[in-house]
Amino acid sequence: PFSPSLKRIKFEIHVGEILVKGGNALSVAQLRIGVVKESVARKLELEDYIIGEDDDSWAIQTASLTLLKYHGKGRDPERVVGARFVNGDVVSVLLDLRQKTLSFCINDNDMVPPFTGVKGPVVAAISTGSNTLVKLTMGNCLTW
Repeated sequence: PFSPSLKRIKFEIHVGEILVKGGNALSVAQLRIGVVKESVARKLELEDYIIGEDDDSWAIQTASLTLLKYHGKGRDPERVVGARFVNGDVVSVLLDLRQKTLSFCINDNDMVPPFTGVKGPVVAAISTGSNTLVKLTMGNCLTW
């Protein structure tokens, strides 16, 4: 978990590999990267939880030709056309608790509009679809 005294946190997720296991020719890998409130994360059954599907988590998801932003139960995801992440990409996550924003960059390109109204403390989170296999590395965590 990130300390509540920290006001800005940045970390990177290096996407080594995203694969679809089984499925059919139309199956798409589902990988979400984001954050979840620490108080909620402590109570979760992680096998059944998908980040971004409630009011306590925020996430972006790779899709076939676009990127999806998720936050809130029952809300449709926001599509970000022209943005996505694939094998070999680096997803940078910047949480600014002063501004209450959560931003994502893909390979240093700031193409994803930030989430607003994000309150801490939070923890980094990843979730995948049941037929998605991933190899990820988290690194370059900076706080100030």
